[in-house]
Amino acid sequence: MAYTAIDESTLYIQGGIILPPPGGTAKITSQFYALDLTQDWNATSPPWKALTSPTTTATQISSQSMTISPDRQTLTLWSVFPTVAVNYSITDASWTKVPLSVGLVISGSGLRAASDPATGAVYIPGVGPLNSNYMVRYNYLTGLVTLINIPMALVPTLDSYSFVWCQPRKTYNGTKMILFGGDGSGPSVASLSILDIPTMTWTVGKDAPDARSEMACAVAGDNFVVWGGYKEMLSVDSVAVPTTPLIFNIKTGKWTEKFVRGANGNKTEGAPGGVPGTGAGGGSGSGSGGGGSGSGPVGGGESPIAGGGSNIGSGEIVGGGGITTTSGAAIGGGVAVGVGVLAGIIFLIIQRRRQRSTKDFEMVSPSLSIMPSPAEDRVVQLEPISNESYQSKLNNQQQQQQEMSYNNVQYTPRSEPPGVSGLPPSYSASSRSRPVIPSYYEVTGIPGDPRELVRQLSR
Repeated sequence: MAYTAIDESTLYIQGGIILPPPGGTAKITSQFYALDLTQDWNATSPPWKALTSPTTTATQISSQSMTISPDRQTLTLWSVFPTVAVNYSITDASWTKVPLSVGLVISGSGLRAASDPATGAVYIPGVGPLNSNYMVRYNYLTGLVTLINIPMALVPTLDSYSFVWCQPRKTYNGTKMILFGGDGSGPSVASLSILDIPTMTWTVGKDAPDARSEMACAVAGDNFVVWGGYKEMLSVDSVAVPTTPLIFNIKTGKWTEKFVRGANGNKTEGAPGGVPGTGAGGGSGSGSGGGGSGSGPVGGGESPIAGGGSNIGSGEIVGGGGITTTSGAAIGGGVAVGVGVLAGIIFLIIQRRRQRSTKDFEMVSPSLSIMPSPAEDRVVQLEPISNESYQSKLNNQQQQQQEMSYNNVQYTPRSEPPGVSGLPPSYSASSRSRPVIPSYYEVTGIPGDPRELVRQLSR
């Protein structure tokens, strides 16, 4: 599922996989919903609005990503197999394809895109020529795709990661970041922690009513909103969570059933009310989630179907980060939301989700430049690749992966990836297997997903 929020005013959720009850058949969905964050509402009756779903199967996947244009009028969905992007015009509710080179292939089992709100440039780690370790920078205006090399020593694998662009926000002077939920080596947790950016101090908030993983989230005024996801269990498979959103009032430090927008951004000098200004942080999680939206909640109505990377169930939304169940719940991973982080890119290698095969568009191949290393400066033109050639390269990549040792560092679970020492004491990077989410091959019977091997190795 893909999700994003625009200027603390609207939360968008799209796509995912709807997982059925035991014995049922999973299905891919392209559901698309928006949640109004400018008006007051109750958690039992959130103002979801059904939007025009994409007409192509390219966005009927889980683990896709969504970015926003600088003018806040266009949403872009990014997918893979082949790398595909489609634009949604908020103004006229229409979908158009974005010309991309079919020579770019994702190297891991998930895709996260982040856009620079000032320039509109989109950055996507793990997408590039086959057998490479690059981050793509895409320029909408020129169609230029620039490849930025990612040092293997710093980032040995881009399988399972979270990637966002954070810019300063008005809320709390742009000094807070929230980390909620997720799961490490155990079940999902309901803990919440807040990081004070100036002092780099974590503080512990109150646990949520429900533990969740890989959910969608957004901040608006004093409200931290969570939707979808799933609950990881030790004794049984992942289970559904309620379809109603969770709401945390940052000012009072309490979970509530009422979303009260009020004035935008209470410019509090210290920590939010109810949360101490000092102390060790709590909260745990792996991955950042996303919920999806569906045709309506169980029992009818126009509301999303709870879900994270994938959906399990009927009447819930599923998306880039979780799974929803027939009872209207989602499955996802931990979520970190900047209430106002210094401008820049937060790059956490945590549990992520997998992408699915998609339908080809009539694409053109823009020019591609590789950022020069100290020893070279070159520009490479990518030629259009036929479906047969593209599939052949994917098959070659699968064969190379099969020759890898099972203990290859790329697939070895890490108890703590580099750079996470600054996380709350109770936070642990995931070392468990992924939730049991069906692959695209299992859902459709269509072979050719190179990430199926990654999925097998990760078990």
